[in-house]
Amino acid sequence: MAEATAPGAPAFGCIGEFESSNGAAWPLYRERLEFYFIANEVKSAEKKRAILCTVCGAATYAIIRSLCSPALPSETSYDDIVSRLAAHFNPRPSVIVQRFQFGKRDQRQGESIADYIAELRRLSEHCDFGPTLDDMLRDRFVCGLREESLQRRLLSEPELTFSVAKEKAIAAEYAHRQTEKIRGAVPAESSDVCRVGKHTTSNTKVNSSASRDAAALKSQLKESKCFRCGGTHTPDECRFRHAQCHFCKQRGHVVKVCRRKAKQSSPTPKPTGDKRPGQGGRRRDGETADMFGIFQVTAEEPAVRVVVEVNGNPLEMEVDSGAVCSVINERTMRQLRLSKHKLRPCELRLRTYNRQELKVLGSVMVQVTYKGRQELLRLVVIKGAGVGLLGRDWFKALGIELKVNQLQGESKSQSPSTAAVLRSHAEVFEPGLGKSKGPPVRVEVEPTAQPKFFKPRPVPFALLPRVDEALDKLINQGILEPVRHSRWATPIVPVIKKDGTVRICGDYKSTVNPVVRWESYPLPTTEELFAKLAGCAKFSKLDLDQAYLQVTVDSETADLLTITTHRGLFRVTRLPFGVAVAVAIFQRYMEQLLQGLEGVQVFLDDILVGGKDDAEHNTRLQAVLQRIKDDGVRLKRDKCTFGADEVVFLGYKVSKAGIQPTDDKVKAIHEAPEPKCKKELQAFLGALNFYNRFLRGVSHILEPLHRLLDDGHKWKWTMREAEAFQRAKKLLQSSDVLGHYSVHKPLVMACDASPYGLGVVLSHVDSEGREVPVAYGSRTMTPAERNYAQTDREALAIGFGIRKFHKFVYGRHFRIVTDHKPLLGLLHHTKPMPQVLSPRMLRWSLMLSAYDYELEYRPAHQLRNADALSRLPLTEKNSPPDQKLFEVRMLETAPEIPWDAQKIARCTRNDPTLARVLHWTVVGWPQKKLPDQFK
Repeated sequence: MAEATAPGAPAFGCIGEFESSNGAAWPLYRERLEFYFIANEVKSAEKKRAILCTVCGAATYAIIRSLCSPALPSETSYDDIVSRLAAHFNPRPSVIVQRFQFGKRDQRQGESIADYIAELRRLSEHCDFGPTLDDMLRDRFVCGLREESLQRRLLSEPELTFSVAKEKAIAAEYAHRQTEKIRGAVPAESSDVCRVGKHTTSNTKVNSSASRDAAALKSQLKESKCFRCGGTHTPDECRFRHAQCHFCKQRGHVVKVCRRKAKQSSPTPKPTGDKRPGQGGRRRDGETADMFGIFQVTAEEPAVRVVVEVNGNPLEMEVDSGAVCSVINERTMRQLRLSKHKLRPCELRLRTYNRQELKVLGSVMVQVTYKGRQELLRLVVIKGAGVGLLGRDWFKALGIELKVNQLQGESKSQSPSTAAVLRSHAEVFEPGLGKSKGPPVRVEVEPTAQPKFFKPRPVPFALLPRVDEALDKLINQGILEPVRHSRWATPIVPVIKKDGTVRICGDYKSTVNPVVRWESYPLPTTEELFAKLAGCAKFSKLDLDQAYLQVTVDSETADLLTITTHRGLFRVTRLPFGVAVAVAIFQRYMEQLLQGLEGVQVFLDDILVGGKDDAEHNTRLQAVLQRIKDDGVRLKRDKCTFGADEVVFLGYKVSKAGIQPTDDKVKAIHEAPEPKCKKELQAFLGALNFYNRFLRGVSHILEPLHRLLDDGHKWKWTMREAEAFQRAKKLLQSSDVLGHYSVHKPLVMACDASPYGLGVVLSHVDSEGREVPVAYGSRTMTPAERNYAQTDREALAIGFGIRKFHKFVYGRHFRIVTDHKPLLGLLHHTKPMPQVLSPRMLRWSLMLSAYDYELEYRPAHQLRNADALSRLPLTEKNSPPDQKLFEVRMLETAPEIPWDAQKIARCTRNDPTLARVLHWTVVGWPQKKLPDQFK
């Protein structure tokens, strides 16, 4: 690194190179440079220019030369160079936009007064308020305060200045905190708080940790709907707030969102509350008053807190499995802008654990949004203070699940010491995309490769706003950089995710993948991974958040991966999904990141940490988290498991006892329904015959079933046949049948579709050429899918298998076996995508482009295993539609409409080879030996 020194005397401090990629840091760099000049008595403008050009770094100096061109930096004054750099790195923002952002900034949930003031000062920097700055800061500060009582107090001041408002607000906040500490220290009898009770028990503890996700909250705010009309605004802003419903005749909503109308078309749900002796169950407001005790299950860990949206406003609440209802205090009610006169009478009587009764002010129906769910729920308001409680009455509606001794997503065996390790490395779980600090990775193509430049594909009008939003997000994250020119241009494919947002993917199958130079970096075998876990009794499984996108690529690779969109060209600065060598590159990166750590195994973005006890496990876990923290990447907390006695890793259940297959691997066989006719029985026996070489004594077990298939034997299913069927299923799903998954053994996925079901068998090919099954899968088709053509049904079976066994097949070569030969012309791995293709088949073709596969045809009689599962499918509840993971909305105008017979005849006559074939077909084929092209 270059350092600036003053000649003749030791320099005070040093100035490092400026990172030109972070232009926002230029003002700070210039300030440090000026202080350096003052400290070292550098007064000459020429010397200042020389020092700047010496220490700024090669990249910044190249920018200086470009900005000074056609003159040289030596011919340009220091002040001119600095002003040009400032204009380059920090172009002056729009005053209108800056004032708009300043004017809408309110104090956020949990934000302190000091932080709020600092943020307002930052936003006012480019607003050009001039001498009115203090007045503008005062007005925005007072109007944006969350605390209504403090807001009223400040507004009552006759001559309020910004300085006075700031001092009074900070003093009030400090006094409030001190009061909370005092109230928290006195006995419960004198505390009138919202936390209405604690009930400790020796048998039930809920281990939890507080979690806040601001990014998810912003997403929920954007997607929230008004319960009055279904629009995307808050209920208070709805123009139908005084409208009368034509169905129920009530005011405040329209008929399309009427809850009474919806209830008439669905059965009334049964109450989910606990029924206590002597209380007669839960009562409705206005009926006989019952006494309910609200209790909070205590634990050594901090309380579980979640952020929900109430009528469009964010609210942090504490999840309390002991509370029979959800409650807030009066102050929170005002913060949510809920009018007190809208409270309905509520005859619930609440008491604390010491039998002290609380004053209930009433209840109100509010629109609650949490993780995409939106419900109209009752909220009870009480007199007091403290955090609101999210009680059991909201659990089912919001999809909150509680397990015995365990909150979903948290390990029941997690020790306090493990939780302490996680708290000390909380940075790795923060929302937002991480960025590796390691050297950028490189994707190379063959030297003879010719650049490919595709035009941007048109985006449907309905998707255009979401595609623009996704592009803006990628630009803000630094993943995409706009460019004006590029030799390579890959078209994008917008993929609709299950939450309605769009993921931008590049169709690298058409550009980079055919000419990429493959990296021969091996994936570890399961034997290698699990062999190092001997003696481990505690485990943690870590999962990286958007794993590939956290790895940076070098400048040449960013140019190579450039995408073309309706908004122009963008360089891709991170490793994207869909590049053929991304798997090998990422595995190498992860192993280099965690090399040398004991008890740590890594397979792509999955990390397994093991230890013989809590102490060893926590030491190793801390080392892994420290490496991850130092590198700058981040983990996805809700997909991680910490300090557990048992975890699922690569399809295996890993525990102290050893490695064993998971129960869901054979669910398709275990839950197969009994056959209803000879055809279904033949399909099941076909599967058994395929695996006959792995089964012992199977002929004796199947004897009653074979008799049902005898000619002239009438179908009669009795207890004897049912018992034989169940014994056969248990034999088929035994460990003698299912082999262990290996990343090195050849992998075969056999797929088949019947008129009503889909079947998939994932198998390994052993050293003797036998196909040893690894896992089964089947499901029934929806009524719409049953109307598909047979070709589409067979392709649907392949798509089902890819989704179900994605973790097994992604990133490695495998064979797909089908008994439907037309698919070879549509989905074959070596053939280009047909230009005229149905949207459904196009979606499956694009889905398969992300996998390294080859398609093989086998006659139906050689595919009995998958055929059996397709004819005995599992009936899945709420089976996710096909488009949730792989739905693609790609519209590209075909160059021409489908050919007619006249055009085919004309082109045939113009083709030299086909013209000769046509001539010979008419006059007769020659007797001499024909060239190879005619064979």
